[in-house]
Amino acid sequence: MLSRWLPGTTIELKRNAAYWDRANVQLDRVDYQIAPDQNSQFSAYRAGQLDMTDTVPPNAIESLRKEHPQELVIAPLLATAYYGLNLEGPLLQGNVKLRQALSMAIDRSRLVASLALGQIPAFGLVPPGTWNYVPQRWKWESLVDADRGAEARRLYAEAGFSRNAPLRLRLLFNSSPSIKQTAIMVAAMWKEELGVDTALTDEEFRVFLESRHDKHKWDVVRLAWTADYNDASSFLDILRAKSSNNDTGYSNPLFDKFMDEAAKTSDPDIRSGLLAKAERSMLDDYPVIPLYYLVSKRLVKPYVLGVKPNLLDRVGSKELSLLPH
Repeated sequence: MLSRWLPGTTIELKRNAAYWDRANVQLDRVDYQIAPDQNSQFSAYRAGQLDMTDTVPPNAIESLRKEHPQELVIAPLLATAYYGLNLEGPLLQGNVKLRQALSMAIDRSRLVASLALGQIPAFGLVPPGTWNYVPQRWKWESLVDADRGAEARRLYAEAGFSRNAPLRLRLLFNSSPSIKQTAIMVAAMWKEELGVDTALTDEEFRVFLESRHDKHKWDVVRLAWTADYNDASSFLDILRAKSSNNDTGYSNPLFDKFMDEAAKTSDPDIRSGLLAKAERSMLDDYPVIPLYYLVSKRLVKPYVLGVKPNLLDRVGSKELSLLPH
């Protein structure tokens, strides 16, 4: 139960004496500290002001693995980092070959190896582990690097571009070391494989939240989606034509038709098949470029018991207890 709330600072919860399963609740009180960013949260943890974090700064991962491996918890997560393509702008609208070339030119294995945070290369939008669903993938996922690059260059040329007449893109992303590193690497891959010139725009998160909705400011935008619930529709719904989360402007009546039919059926197998058809039709249109599936990252003090990593990264206080320390 809420016992104290200091906006922007602390939310204090106390044990609910009327809770039906109160005999299995070990903690009398839980304080949630509001941190302005992951670095301040990390500093508070190291100073003993926090028993557990909900994220870890990427630049601290390597040292933590060496010095405090028992406190670092990294686990699969139902979340996808991807680039959205501006389908209302003149460069990418109506040019599927160009959009496919941009996706194929990215070496995702090299990208995640460089980030070294446990991410998995993504060749579709819906992550592995999603309930009752076989995630769809681009068929060229299995191509060796040389063949993938050659096909990307062929499509790029057919789309009307070359090294002498290169595509010029504006890539927008929010400030974060790993997000910026990703942008720099992708821009370098586009340049290396195709000759694309990419202008990078790095914005503070609150500013970025406004800019992502202004398609005059970008051709490509860095986005990510974390599942609200364990189901493929949590990811696919964001690309419905009328979705407020559809920053790309993507609109395909066939995709929406499959999504509508899936929403109306109660048969889980039929529904799964319809969602797969929707994802496949969307992937064929290349409105987005999935980059990698994210992982959850947190630090947990050795005296905190009951933290069980899960695909939705939800840790209930009911499951936790503390050893004397």
